[in-house]
Amino acid sequence: MTGIPPVSANNVVLVAQAPTTEDFSTWAANRSLSGNDAATTADPDGDNLSNLQEYAFNLNPKVGNGSPLASGLEMIGGETWLVIRYRRWSGPLNASLVYQPEWSGGLASWLTSGIIDEFDSEASPVADSEPRRCRVLASDGRKFLRLNLEYP
Repeated sequence: MTGIPPVSANNVVLVAQAPTTEDFSTWAANRSLSGNDAATTADPDGDNLSNLQEYAFNLNPKVGNGSPLASGLEMIGGETWLVIRYRRWSGPLNASLVYQPEWSGGLASWLTSGIIDEFDSEASPVADSEPRRCRVLASDGRKFLRLNLEYP
């Protein structure tokens, strides 16, 4: 989770954020998290997802969850893409939480250019969540794709 600027692809800035109606503190309180269990880095359900990740992907912090991300190679428009699928909050957005997709050719440095982060029309929306698909062309060499969360 790093502080990186929003994605810029084709001179369009893409910023995905969480709902204004429930910031992290309110979210934690509404789920009866308190003390150390209410920290962004805590994992009260022991599923290896921090509270911040549970908040960002609209998951229950008291119930073990599988990975909120799915990845793989997909053919889209006749080209091979490296893809990450995830869910983020739907509705009004909060500037405090930014979802930042990045790619790398060798894990030493990460780039935001050339990534498409779009509504995933192949997935079904689930309770207050919007399905998303991040993708970068994979046909031009070895690539890695990740999704960082930025929160103050």
